[in-house]
Amino acid sequence: MNGFVAKKNHKTILMAVVEGFMKIFLLTILLSFSSVMADESGIKVSGTGEVKTTPDIASISFAINTVATSASAAQKENAKITNSVVSKLKAANVATKDIQTSGFHVGPEYEYKNSRRTLKGHRVTHSFNVTIRKTANLGDIIDDLTQKAGEAIAINNIGFGVSDDEPLKMRSLELSVENARKKAEVLAKAAGVKLGDIESIEEQSSSIVVPMRGMEMMKAASADAATHIESGEVGVNSNVRDHFKIKD
Repeated sequence: MNGFVAKKNHKTILMAVVEGFMKIFLLTILLSFSSVMADESGIKVSGTGEVKTTPDIASISFAINTVATSASAAQKENAKITNSVVSKLKAANVATKDIQTSGFHVGPEYEYKNSRRTLKGHRVTHSFNVTIRKTANLGDIIDDLTQKAGEAIAINNIGFGVSDDEPLKMRSLELSVENARKKAEVLAKAAGVKLGDIESIEEQSSSIVVPMRGMEMMKAASADAATHIESGEVGVNSNVRDHFKIKD
């Protein structure tokens, strides 16, 4: 009899312990769920900021094209013009580090007539990207290049930028956070609640808006037809996402 009572008490204690663990487990789940719900509450907004300035550097993308009956002849002619152009750039105080070959291609040049393909010769194309650190000299440099290379040069694009854009990025981030707070204040007022402290800030993107100028193939410029290039402005855009609490 005593053994039966002992077993019964042991079973009762075991069930009580299991029940206690179940309650703790359920309570933990409820607390976790409440925590998630609290994290999801509040006001979430995105903010944008933009800062503009006058560019202080420019870039030119151009290519030297030559065609001859043989690949070697086309390459020699291309090298002659290229050397002349590079020398002119250096004479205009463009540093060697700012003159970069972006492509070099040698290939056959065909002529198509009456559905027939005839070998016309060989074309050599030497492409460059050049950084100009004095934008005021850009027009004169373009004139010098076209005068040296004549019809062999094709200027494809001109771009502008800022040599040190870090301060602009920081300022645009400040403006994007201010913009996000203004949006949150408007939403809170419209919803009839009080805006609380900021819970989190996430930087989503920062980008530089650079104006590009496309140019057709340029022929040798005459002495009284100087090229004038407008640099305009460059901008830095930033985007953030803010999470604000709602005051009780």
